Amino acid sequence: MFKSILRLLGTILIAVAFAFVLIMCVGERTKVSGHSMEPHLHDHDQVLLDKLTYRFRDPKRYEIIVFPGPEGGDQFFVKRVIALPGETVKITKGKVYVNDKEVKDYSKDHTTDSCELKGKFHLSSDEY
Repeated sequence: MFKSILRLLGTILIAVAFAFVLIMCVGERTKVSGHSMEPHLHDHDQVLLDKLTYRFRDPKRYEIIVFPGPEGGDQFFVKRVIALPGETVKITKGKVYVNDKEVKDYSKDHTTDSCELKGKFHLSSDEY
């Protein structure tokens, strides 16, 4: 009886440790808060975060990424990569330009935010 209880506790401990490693290193589920990614992701949608891929490669254009906010803490942003390091971005009159070419999928008809950038913005080697 005592051996079977110890065996059960050991199994539970291993399962908890395995779940902890998965959450910390591989991925976790989170909820979208806000409307900035519509129509692709909606407020309160559940998404699975992949914490492993970008340890082996950099983000690619049009991938959706999650990154910490400038304040740190528990605030994270969910956004789509439209420009890569070294490229130049310009947003004017509801149109997005990367290296002076319009990115038609991200015009004012496809976004919820009508922001403008004053001038062009050049991304450094670690910016997306």
